[in-house]
Amino acid sequence: VANGPIEAKLPGALPFTIAELEREIEQAKPELELEAAVVESSLTVEQRQVRPMIGPRLVKGGLTLLALLFALLAQMGFVNNGVEPGAGLRSLVMSAFFLLLLWGYGRAANGSRNARAFSFPRLQAIPRQRLLYVPALFLSLIALTSSNAGRAWLALFLWFVAIALALFALWPVPKPAPSLDADNTPSAFIAGGLFVMALLLRTINLQNLPFILNGTEAGVGLEVLRVAQGGLAAPFGSSALGSPTLPLFLLALPLKWFGPSTVSIRLLSPLAGALTVTAVYWIGERLWGRAAGLAAAVLLLTGHLHLHYSRMGLTSIWDGLLALLALGLIGVAWQGQRDGRANGVTWLLAGTAVGLCAYFFIPALLLPIMLAALFLLLFWADRANLRAQWRQILATGALALVIALPQLLHNRSQPNSLWQQWQAASILNPSVDWLAQEAARTGQTESAMLRQQVWRGLLAFNGSADKSPSYRTQSALLSFVPGLLFLLGLLLALFRLRDVRALLLLVWVGVTLLFTAVLIPDAPQSHWLVIATPALALLGGFALVTLAQWQGMAPRTALVVALVIAALLAVGDGVYYYGRFPAENQFADRNTEVANDIANYLNTLGADWTAYFYGPPQMYVDFPNITFLAQDFHKNENLFDVSPAPDDALPPVSSARQVFVFLPERANEMTAVQSLYPGGEVRVFDGRYANPLFYSYEIGN
Repeated sequence: VANGPIEAKLPGALPFTIAELEREIEQAKPELELEAAVVESSLTVEQRQVRPMIGPRLVKGGLTLLALLFALLAQMGFVNNGVEPGAGLRSLVMSAFFLLLLWGYGRAANGSRNARAFSFPRLQAIPRQRLLYVPALFLSLIALTSSNAGRAWLALFLWFVAIALALFALWPVPKPAPSLDADNTPSAFIAGGLFVMALLLRTINLQNLPFILNGTEAGVGLEVLRVAQGGLAAPFGSSALGSPTLPLFLLALPLKWFGPSTVSIRLLSPLAGALTVTAVYWIGERLWGRAAGLAAAVLLLTGHLHLHYSRMGLTSIWDGLLALLALGLIGVAWQGQRDGRANGVTWLLAGTAVGLCAYFFIPALLLPIMLAALFLLLFWADRANLRAQWRQILATGALALVIALPQLLHNRSQPNSLWQQWQAASILNPSVDWLAQEAARTGQTESAMLRQQVWRGLLAFNGSADKSPSYRTQSALLSFVPGLLFLLGLLLALFRLRDVRALLLLVWVGVTLLFTAVLIPDAPQSHWLVIATPALALLGGFALVTLAQWQGMAPRTALVVALVIAALLAVGDGVYYYGRFPAENQFADRNTEVANDIANYLNTLGADWTAYFYGPPQMYVDFPNITFLAQDFHKNENLFDVSPAPDDALPPVSSARQVFVFLPERANEMTAVQSLYPGGEVRVFDGRYANPLFYSYEIGN
């Protein structure tokens, strides 16, 4: 037994590299596998080899046949109809899709290094709930059949069931666990506050700002009224205006409750606008951080372009909301800020928004182009993430297909497609040589006119005043400083071309400017451009925060600075819209104001009056505002046009109480009416576009 420690010399330390350590681990692996094999072989449980239900050859053969079939259909479409090759192009895209699947399957079967990313799951491994996707598609088809038969509520019920079934079928397995992220209470309070402020700003004085019902609003109102009265019972169809009918069913709810009025047709637009402001904050926070999201939301809060269309009885304001949810949620899902299961839910939410875009005119046109451009750029910029998330992307597309299928199939059956309507309104209209006509009208060369058109379109937000009859503001669609921030945001996004957050904003704005400004005559037409307003705000907020951070500011300081600047700009836009814009008085025109005020005047009289309108040939009693607002008066029943002399004979009187309405240019005919019906009362109505706006002569009051 030693009385103390025994000295022993240990070998000196031998340094090693990581590569040497990994090599030693690799050499030890066969021993572990051998041991596992021995343990496994000692088990007495009988193991049966499961054969795949579909062999690789059958899969490859099936994909090859499908690719060839669609290529054949494409070739037949090109040969039979080379002028309108749309059907052939669609078949060619489907052929490319099956070729891509065949390529991916072949790489997986050959053991490519990317095989794991693109490997096809065995049928036995597919969760049973996925099989419910097939009946979801079937129900979506039946919904279209019910819509075509005029069974609106049955069609909508089947459609909602199909969506719910598709969501359940495609829901991530296992179920998403509760989020373990940091406390989101501040974000929830901020979002709630933004929503309340945005809603208040968009509903205050809704009746009188804009001061009259625009003619386009009244036209939409007449279609919505058809839905409310049961005259239009196809939710998956096309209205008389050429746009999808489903949004009209949503707008019909206030009309059913409150009747036709300026407020009822405008009532849902403030809600859509407020939701957009809230969604800009939520998505901006997840993409760029709280400071950028909050600054962007404040910029949009009173941005006069967005504020105006949030108060109009049109569906334009929904365009920006749906595009924001579709593209923004794709960006959030792509970033993978949550765990994989929650990320799958975000993809499905994006798919829901993508599918709903098929029911709104501008998103139905532009979103497919935006998505194609975005994923092509992502294939170049972030191919690894594309491989990692292809299953979620496929689920997103599958859900969008179930949601959009009824409208897509209806559109295919229509002779005048959405794209043909766009082409008729663009400079590419084949029946109008726009470039030659403009060159002849202005005396400039065609190349000079084309350059002017391109620049005018690219500067649609920053350049000249709006030419749309739905707004017609006398300033640019973006005020000076917000326009400056938008340009800086574009430049900063161009510096980050491999960042999905920058790419989706660039694609969003670029596609919008090309198809709704550069290729549209008399640009800018603001009602085409509302879809991009959330992107403008996000670019502005991103620019504000980035510039603040580049000055070395701490995150909290950058947030305060960006928020203060955004708030000052918001106040400026609010002062313009609520102050200068009504004073400029360029909204709508004289005839629209006449029709609006005549309708309001007739409503004060009641259905027991007969009205005669001395308006032709300038305007007639079937002006949309009169037809929509004056529901107690009907053309050729108790409301009549009176033609100019000598065809000015009055129709037979249908009531003892009569009113004669005269435009100023026909006021000289009032004397003859007074001589025929003496003892009446003359009233003069003034307006913003004319004083007097019109006269009335009442008898029997």
